[in-house]
Amino acid sequence: MLQVERVLANLADDQSVWMTQAQVDTVNQLMDCKHGIAAIHGLRPSTGYIVPPVHDVQILFGIKYTNCAKRKLNDLEKIMFENVECHVVKDLKLSLLTREEQIEAFNTRKEFEMNSIRKTLDGDRDDNYRQAHDRCYAQFGKNGLKANLVTEDVGTGKDKRKEPVMLQGYPVVNRVMFGYLELNRKVIQEGEYAPAKNSGVPVRMSNCIMKELNSRSIGYKTASLGTDNFDKVVLSKTEVLAEDVGENIFSILKG
Repeated sequence: MLQVERVLANLADDQSVWMTQAQVDTVNQLMDCKHGIAAIHGLRPSTGYIVPPVHDVQILFGIKYTNCAKRKLNDLEKIMFENVECHVVKDLKLSLLTREEQIEAFNTRKEFEMNSIRKTLDGDRDDNYRQAHDRCYAQFGKNGLKANLVTEDVGTGKDKRKEPVMLQGYPVVNRVMFGYLELNRKVIQEGEYAPAKNSGVPVRMSNCIMKELNSRSIGYKTASLGTDNFDKVVLSKTEVLAEDVGENIFSILKG
């Protein structure tokens, strides 16, 4: 049987997870880096795309989400329906509503989005979304570093949920991740968006609100470091290459 060099790493919250030695080395490199301007070369985001684009991105590294959330909440409070109306009229479903119905949906979803940010700032983790996040991610406690865990679907119907896959009693890190603010972007190759999902009015209105918010506020993003979605990260005198990060333990075992 193929053997994988693995390390049982102890995290900031006393949680223990399995990692490859390459993943441990990557985390240690990133934890030693100072906050500041950095670059991601050959970034290939996949979420929402049929064909991922390729970007070179200048970023601000080592940012805490809570600091960004305070700014986003303040900017969100200032957004009025008139600011998002230009997005609403272009939406196939929202454009069919009367203006009164559009305004009502806007007010409801704006309050929903504001309450979501407030929950994060208050440390409220009671809802299903945040509990799932806590189950399926590991926090390293510095420079916005975290990792998503290898997961599987458990249960059926309304009880269906994601749970970490255990290896000898401990979860396994899938990919190392870090948060950043995007400063500049150079498009190397255009991508192709996936067709829009058949979402309802609430989600579509939230999308319009967040589109406006992202145009006027700071955009916090997360980089997921895998062998297939970036070429290298350059931070000061440190370089992290895709081939240095490698795959997770289960992917290596599957060959």
